[in-house]
Amino acid sequence: QRDSKMKEDDREELKSLASFRRAQVYHEIKMYEEEINDLILVINNDAQSVAPRIMLARAYKMSGDLRTAEKEVDLAILMKPDHLGYMERGDIRFRFGVNAKSIQAIDDFTRCINMMEIKEDLAHTNNVGIRGTECIISTGTSTVNGSPGGSPKITAVHAVYYEEALSHPERKYRAQEKLFTRQDLVELIAEIYAKRA
Repeated sequence: QRDSKMKEDDREELKSLASFRRAQVYHEIKMYEEEINDLILVINNDAQSVAPRIMLARAYKMSGDLRTAEKEVDLAILMKPDHLGYMERGDIRFRFGVNAKSIQAIDDFTRCINMMEIKEDLAHTNNVGIRGTECIISTGTSTVNGSPGGSPKITAVHAVYYEEALSHPERKYRAQEKLFTRQDLVELIAEIYAKRA
C-alpha cells in the first residue's frame, strides 16, 4: 500500500515536471494557449510554486491578457518577492500603455535593479558593521505594511545592513544579509517602538 502510494506520488511529480517542460517548449514556439493549460495543471498540483506562476503570467502577457498576467505575477511576488517577479510585472504594466501603469512599471523595474545591486554587493562582502538597515519581511498570508484586518504570519525576516564602503570607490555602500531569529525580531520591534516613543 505504502509503496504504491509513493509510486503514485512519483508519477504525479513526473507528470507535473513533464508538463512544466512542455510549457517551456510551447512558449518557445509561441503556442501560448497550450502553455497556459500546462502551467495551470502544474500550479494546481503545487499552488506555492513560484516559477510556473511567473511563466503563466508571461504566457498570459504574450497572448494579450494583461489583466490576468498582472494578477498571476502579483501572486508570485506575494509568495516570493524577487527580481524576476518585479521584472516581469514591470514589463506587463508597461504594455498596458497607460500612464498610471507606466509609473508602476518604473517602480517595479527600480525594485528589480535594487535587488540585483544588493545581491551583487552580498557576493562581494564579508564582515560589515551596521550603519543603516533595510528589513525585508516575508509573510505567509499578506504583506506586513498596511495589511487590512488580522495579523499576517511572518515566515522569514531578513535585514540588509549598509556601511560606507571605503574600499569600493565605485560603490557608496556595501551590504550584508542576516536572517533574524524570532528573538531577534522581538528585540528589533521593541527597539523600533522605543525610538518612536
